[in-house]
Amino acid sequence: MYTVIHACGRQHKVVNGKKLYLERMAHDKGARVEFPGVSFVESEDGSVKIKKSTVIAVVLDEIRSDKVIVFKKQRRHNHRRKKGHRQIKLPVLIEQVVVCDGAA
Repeated sequence: MYTVIHACGRQHKVVNGKKLYLERMAHDKGARVEFPGVSFVESEDGSVKIKKSTVIAVVLDEIRSDKVIVFKKQRRHNHRRKKGHRQIKLPVLIEQVVVCDGAA
């Protein structure tokens, strides 16, 4: 069973115990965050049922990704610009997926 959540403008496929890197959000380290989601539950006969779910995740820390160098140059004009950028990411650990009984 897996769940699809909508977080930070993107959809993510998650299961229990998965580590996920999201965009920066206003949460402290160790905070619990809830995301609404849709679960796909496969029954014994092979059919798939769609159910509403809630995903509980724990914020691990705030990290910065590798530096990306942006270099612009206009030839024959002695014009060069070099910039660096490090995107801030929020790693979260999927702690629990709670599946509701009602259909989505």
